[in-house]
This record gives sequence, structure tokens and C-alpha cells, in this order.
Amino acid sequence: MIKILKRLFLEILILVDRTLYFKITFYKRSNYWPNINFPRTINENILKLKIESPECYSVYADKVLVREIVENAIFEHNLNKLKLPVMLFYSDDVEDFLRKFKGEESFVKANHGSGMCFYFDGKTQNKLTPSQIKMMREWLCTDYYKFSGEACYKNINRKVFAEKPLRCKDGSLPDDIKVHCYFGKPAVIQILRRTTGKLERKTYDENWIERPWFKNEVLSPDLSLIPKEEVLLYAKTLSTGFEYVRVDFYLVDGLLYFSELTFYPASASLPLTSKKIDEELGAKYREFRNGGDTV
Repeated sequence: MIKILKRLFLEILILVDRTLYFKITFYKRSNYWPNINFPRTINENILKLKIESPECYSVYADKVLVREIVENAIFEHNLNKLKLPVMLFYSDDVEDFLRKFKGEESFVKANHGSGMCFYFDGKTQNKLTPSQIKMMREWLCTDYYKFSGEACYKNINRKVFAEKPLRCKDGSLPDDIKVHCYFGKPAVIQILRRTTGKLERKTYDENWIERPWFKNEVLSPDLSLIPKEEVLLYAKTLSTGFEYVRVDFYLVDGLLYFSELTFYPASASLPLTSKKIDEELGAKYREFRNGGDTV
């Protein structure tokens, strides 16, 4: 009963006072009360941007529309080696989606939120299950803006789409490369891998020097297999014009595929190892703002 009342209180609060709602949820995740008027930590800075998030960012948050932006950037800046995963089709209607769906292996996703995804293997299944169809209907009925309070999700026309899975030559799923960019410049680089359901990572600065900033830094990637200069170039190009954005890629046998742009990762509560690291990255953010970057 208490949990239900707490959830109801937060649901009402987000409609009445978004800023207070964000501060309370930030405190619950980060264990300190945020100062958004004079942010010192990187999480406080991201939270400030989240509170001020403009609705015009919806074109970048939309997982369907952002592909066109990236395709234009590839053409305009000669980023010829940057690829995009194959989108099989999309639809704003579940019945239409079912007519188009041929039972091929795919990731089924929604374009207007976070965490809306499931895997269809195309082997043990030849059609979507009732629970999967129900899930897609629920996605299309979900206003992610009301759930998250992030204005970049407010005006997205909701769709579901099927995407062809990326696989390495050995059959494994690709590693993720996530580049946190401050003021259009790479600042923090993460390599992530899921093994037996557990997320492992390794973090580097913009010079590819290992930095144990995040929790669970147990991955040991082979940096010689990563096109490091391309990672920095593509991230810099795609982050131009933003105070903060994380540019996400997939790494498939040495080739980079665009994944998405993420403006407020972990809902402005990055899983850093300590408040001290949070403050150090906040200082790095201010340094980049003042033009003191090294890339």
C-alpha cells in the first residue's frame, strides 16, 4: 500500500512540478540533493539539461527519424565507413506491423522511448506471440514524456519497427561503444559488453587512457580492434551543437554502426564509482565548455 501511494505521489508530482520530481528521483538514485543553479558534478549538469530539455530535440530522440539525420551527416562529412543497422520496416499500427512482419530474426523496437525492445529469433518462433503483440500495443499507448518528463519525447509520432540484428563473424553480438561528448567534443568513452546477462564495461578518456570512473569496470577489450580515430571523428561530428550528448555505436568486426543519440543517460544518474569522480567529470565538463579540451 505504501509503495502504491509513493508511486501515485510521484505520478502527480511530475505533472505539478517537474523540477521537484526530477530532484527527488535524482536524490533516490545518486544519494545527494542536486544543485541545478550552480551544478558542480557531471550528473547535476546532465540533470539541469534534462529539466531544460527542449521539445525540438524530438527529431534526435526519435529512433526512426534520427537515421535520416545520420545519413545526411555521413554524406555531408564523408563519413563513408559509418554504417546503420538495416531497418526492415516500421509502422504506427500493430495490425499493419503484423501484416508486414515475415517472421525473420529481428529486434522489435519502439521509436519513442527507452527500453522498448525485444528479440525475435526467427528459428524457434515463426510468428509473434500474443504477449509480444500485447507489448507492442502497450508501447504505442505509452506517452514516454509523461513517464520520464523529458521534453525530447513529447512530440514523437509513435511507431514500432523491426531491425535486422548485427552479429560478428563468430556469431556474437557486437560490443557497444558509447561516447559522452561535452560541447561537441568526445570526453568519455565506454566499451560495453553483455556476457551471460551481466553488463561489463571499460572506460577511457578522450585520449584512450583507461579511467576507472564507472562501476563494474571489469571488461578487457582489445583496443587494437577498435577504429579509435573513427570513433572520435564520428562522435565529434554527430555531437556538434549539443552541450551534452552520448553518441552510441555498435562495433562489428572493426566496423562502426550508429546506434542512437542519448541526451540524459541513466536519467542523469550515471553509475560512477564515487561523488569525487562525479565532481571530477563535472570539472572536466566546465573545462570543455571553456575550450580546454584536448581533442
